[in-house]
Amino acid sequence: MRKYIIVGASVVLAVVLAVVLYLLMSSKAALVTEIPEVFRGQSILYITNQGRTFIESQNGGSIYPIIHDTKALYVLSGTKDVIKHYHIDKENKELVIEQNTSQKIRDGSYFQLVTIPTEKYQPIVEDSKIKVRIKFKYLNNKAICLEYNLQNQTTRIIDTNLVGK
Repeated sequence: MRKYIIVGASVVLAVVLAVVLYLLMSSKAALVTEIPEVFRGQSILYITNQGRTFIESQNGGSIYPIIHDTKALYVLSGTKDVIKHYHIDKENKELVIEQNTSQKIRDGSYFQLVTIPTEKYQPIVEDSKIKVRIKFKYLNNKAICLEYNLQNQTTRIIDTNLVGK
């Protein structure tokens, strides 16, 4: 009898650990070495300096390119800042991405890709728009808030508290 209790407890513990590991891994950005195919229609400029990749702002563009297709919403970032975590905030109806500074120096260009399946982001869509809040942990959670328009696939800054007023 005792043997069955130990086996049962081990199975429960393994399932709980698997779920926790899945949740932790599912909210991390994928590290990729080239701009993903879904962004190929956009002209994304970037530079790699001292082992970190920076996406450059362009006229009418964002340093966080966003795009969607029938499968998912995609947010691209360089590796200057590391995406530590992201989640859907249903209460505030926004995608929240938390970043911290990166001390890691890499050979070549690397990018981070956040991929949110369509069924996950649908609850935060308002008027065919999605709010994306980028929080900078190293700046006491100061943030920049972007608005992505699903209809015309444009991104604009709607709020920032990065600079003092």
